[in-house]
Amino acid sequence: MGTDGEAGERNHVECVSTEHKLGIHASPTCVLAFDDAEAELVGEVHQGMPAMFAMMNAARLSVGVEGLALCERAFQAADSYARTRRQGRLPGGTADHSVAIVEHPDVRRMLLTMRSTSDAARLIVYATAQAIDTARHHPDEQERARAGAWPAFWSRWPRDGPPPWPRR
Repeated sequence: MGTDGEAGERNHVECVSTEHKLGIHASPTCVLAFDDAEAELVGEVHQGMPAMFAMMNAARLSVGVEGLALCERAFQAADSYARTRRQGRLPGGTADHSVAIVEHPDVRRMLLTMRSTSDAARLIVYATAQAIDTARHHPDEQERARAGAWPAFWSRWPRDGPPPWPRR
């Protein structure tokens, strides 16, 4: 942009490929080439990577919430279907008396697995959100650093050893 606020010369930025993703197609991702492009420094010199990782920690939480929402909705749909779909009979039941498939032990086991997975994902999302808040707002610098290790863990795992689980 020119000093007068008008559009200046076109910058040398080119989209060289589009990523083919599984899932969120409404959020396009591409590879950009900045050959001979003019840029402006955002933030401090040599602090780009820490800034990028801070942004990625928040983005990871958002993606986790999206995954949790999909997991929960899948469980709700499966549970509803299992309660309305009638097929087969229970041991000892009469041949003319079908039951909802939720009454079959294996279907119930699958639904309970889905429920417990959804609950575990929810707890990870809550713990991560709390850690991000603590890392940003706790008055003690050491506590902020400890809390910040939790969301940062997901960017390094599994190569950097055991996770820094939140301690109470």
